Amino acid sequence: MHNIPVIRDNAFVENYTEAIKNPALLADWKLFKQAYQIADTMKITSFNELAAPKFLPHMEFLPHQLESAKNAIQKMNGRALLADEVGLGKTIEAGLILKEYLLRNLVQKVLILVPASLVNQWAVELNQKFLIPALTASKRVNWQDTAILITTLDTAKLAKHRQAILAQNYDMVIVDEAHKLKNHKTKNFQFVQQLSKKYCLLLTATPSPKSIDRHL
Repeated sequence: MHNIPVIRDNAFVENYTEAIKNPALLADWKLFKQAYQIADTMKITSFNELAAPKFLPHMEFLPHQLESAKNAIQKMNGRALLADEVGLGKTIEAGLILKEYLLRNLVQKVLILVPASLVNQWAVELNQKFLIPALTASKRVNWQDTAILITTLDTAKLAKHRQAILAQNYDMVIVDEAHKLKNHKTKNFQFVQQLSKKYCLLLTATPSPKSIDRHL
């Protein structure tokens, strides 16, 4: 390993020493006020109420969607089965829950497993409706460095991806059409079970709660 020369910057040290004697030289008042306003806007004052709707004024949430999100976060600690009937907005509920955890800085790395026909729909809804920068898996997907990734369960299970995915620590895993996990002997169930995850949302319109979430 080559030695890296270290040179003392006396001019910087002198200027910095002088600056700390006069705080006005370290920060611009206008920038400080802007930073304060941003911090005040992002402030979350209570864990008993959802903060996400305030940051999504362009969306109108139905009462049952808000209630589902509250229950999943406050009563189920982010590990929930969303089993509404078709058309009642399970994707909206999942997006709302994810947004809430992101705003609270409790979630950063997310894996979303959905049917192939719904990958783009999930990406559009999360990006456009919830302002969540989710990406879809490409041929050269970076499992390690992508924060919020949408892919299919079949793609994730492939031998060339499996180990890389299982090596990650996910803050949240979301599985759409989770009724495909109802048989705990299947590879689908075993794969999702092996994922390292803090929070887990399972979405299905045809639930079998006891068999789906028994070990997930």
